[in-house]
Amino acid sequence: MKNVKQVCVIGVLLVCIFCQTLLAQSQEVVASAGIYFENKNHQISFTVGETVIETYRGDQFLLTQGFHQPLLWVTELDELVGINLNIKAYPNPTADFVKINSNEELPLGSTFHLYNMQGVLVRIGEMDGLTTEVSFRQLVPANYFLKIFHEDNILKTFKIIKK
Repeated sequence: MKNVKQVCVIGVLLVCIFCQTLLAQSQEVVASAGIYFENKNHQISFTVGETVIETYRGDQFLLTQGFHQPLLWVTELDELVGINLNIKAYPNPTADFVKINSNEELPLGSTFHLYNMQGVLVRIGEMDGLTTEVSFRQLVPANYFLKIFHEDNILKTFKIIKK
């Protein structure tokens, strides 16, 4: 009986020591690579191997940190605030075209702007009723940003993947 109590006490102590070790290491990253950049206005650093994922939003920026996810496709970027429109873009990824569909008529004069990943404007078009088709046939396979505008306001932004 005495041996069983000793084994239990030793087991509890080992578990406590193990948990303390994990807590002490919880703020450390064992990384295989990393780098740090700084200029007059901004700083950025990263390590490969981070396990924490967070997203920070500001008026002019969106910063997502954490581990790399090569198969994660972000396809919807902006949230509509104060507007009750449900705008979808599909199929995504695409080889030929993308349909932009809204649950109700977009305001008159709404347009779409298609940008490449360098921010170069590739195409502009008028939104036509509830559904508008945007051709991707002549574009090279890459990622694009499709922005829906009314006047100078962005209603929605999509990341479109051209196969």
